[in-house]
Amino acid sequence: KNPKRASILFLTLSHLTMEASKIISGTCLKNLAGSSMIRKMFEEGIELRKVHGNEVLDFTLGNPTLEPPHQFTEALAEIAAHPPANLHYYMPNSGHVSCRAAIAAALTQWHGVNLTADQLCMTVGAAGALVTLFKTLCEPGDEVITLAPCFAEYASYMSHFGCVQKVCYPTATLDPDMGCLERIITDRTRCIVLNSPNNPTGHIYPVEVLKAMADLLTKKNQGRERPILILCDEPYRRLVYQGFTCPSIMPLYPYTIIASSFSKDLSLPGERIGFIAVHPHIYSPTVMAGIATSLRQLGYVNAPSLMQFAVERAVQSSIDMSWYQERRDLIYQAVVAAGLDCVEPSGAFYVFFKVPKGCTDAEMVAILKRRLVLSVPGTGFKAPGFVRMAFCVPLDDIRRLAPRLKEAADEARAMVAARTPRFLLAPQDSA
Repeated sequence: KNPKRASILFLTLSHLTMEASKIISGTCLKNLAGSSMIRKMFEEGIELRKVHGNEVLDFTLGNPTLEPPHQFTEALAEIAAHPPANLHYYMPNSGHVSCRAAIAAALTQWHGVNLTADQLCMTVGAAGALVTLFKTLCEPGDEVITLAPCFAEYASYMSHFGCVQKVCYPTATLDPDMGCLERIITDRTRCIVLNSPNNPTGHIYPVEVLKAMADLLTKKNQGRERPILILCDEPYRRLVYQGFTCPSIMPLYPYTIIASSFSKDLSLPGERIGFIAVHPHIYSPTVMAGIATSLRQLGYVNAPSLMQFAVERAVQSSIDMSWYQERRDLIYQAVVAAGLDCVEPSGAFYVFFKVPKGCTDAEMVAILKRRLVLSVPGTGFKAPGFVRMAFCVPLDDIRRLAPRLKEAADEARAMVAARTPRFLLAPQDSA
C-alpha cells in the first residue's frame, strides 16, 4: 500500500542478507534455504494465528501436547527432594550406569534380546543418537539407505559426514519394496535407517517385511568386509493402537543398533533425552568407546544428568494411548469421509493421505491453507503425492477439520477436472 515504505523494507532486508553472508558460511546459507518444510509450515502457522486467531488449525508439527505420565513427575519430585550425590557432576560420556541398566532391562523385555548397561549409551535425543552413529560408523562416500516415506532431517544428519542418501521407495501398503531395496544396495552401502512406527505415515512394518529384509541383508552380507547395519530409529515404538503390535527386527538381524528417545512415549520432546543400544552380536568395548568418543567430539559430552535419573525411574511407564487413540480414530474417519485414500495409522500420531489423482501435494497443501488448515506436503518425506497431518492436537481441532478437509478434497478434484481435456475424463467424470 505504501511503495516508499516497501522500498525501504526491501533495501533493509537485502542489507541484512548481505551482512549475514559475511558472517555465516555458504553451507549454512544453503541449509537455511532448504530447511525443514515442517518447521516452515509451523512458523507460518504462528504468523497466520496473529491474524486469524484460533480459526487456524495447525497439523504440521509432531509436538506431543499430552503431559508426561505421573511416574515421571513423581520421579522428578523425588530427585528434587533427595538428590543423588552426583546429580550435577560430569559422568562417563555414555551416561549413568544405573540409568543404562534400567533401560537395558526394559529393552530386553520389549525386543526379546538380552541387553546390558554396557551395550547402551545415553544421548541428547534420538536425533543426537543418529548423528552420533553416522559419525561413528560411516566414512565419506558411504551410502545410507532411507525407507520412504522418511523423516526429512535424515539427509541433513548424514550430510555432516559425507554420506550419500539412497532412497528405497514403498509398496502401495507403504511397506519397503524389497525389489527396490535389493537394486539400490551397493558395495558402498553402510546402513539402512528403519523407522517403525513410521514418521510420516504412522504405519508399522509387519514382521513378514522385517524377516524379508533380514534375509535379504544376510544374503548381501556374504563376502562383504563390512556388514550392512540397520539403525532402528524408534521413538514411536510404544505408541501402538488397539489391534496392532510393533515387531522388532533385533531378534531377526544381529547387525542392528537402536537409536531412540523418550520424546514420544514419555511425552518429553523438549528434554532431549535418548539412547543408543547395540546388539550383543556386534558389541565390543571398542565399539562403545567409539560411540562415546563421537558423542563427546560432537559437543554433546553427555546426555542431561537430571533426565537420566528421571527416566531411570519412569522407563517402564508410558503416556495414556487412549488419548491418541481417540484422535487417531476421529481424523482417520475425516480423511475417509473426504474420499481420500489412506493407510490406517497403526502407531505414532500421524495420518498420511494420498491427494486426488492429478493434484500435487503442494497444491493440496495450498488448498487446505486457504481454509486455514496447515499440513505438510509428502515431497519433503520423499513421497510426492501425499500429505501428512500430525494429530497431537485438541479434539475440537480435528472436529473442525472434517468439513474443511472435505471441501478441500472436493476443490482439488474439481480443479483437476477443469484442467483435464474432456476426452480424457472417465464417463462418470464427464457426466
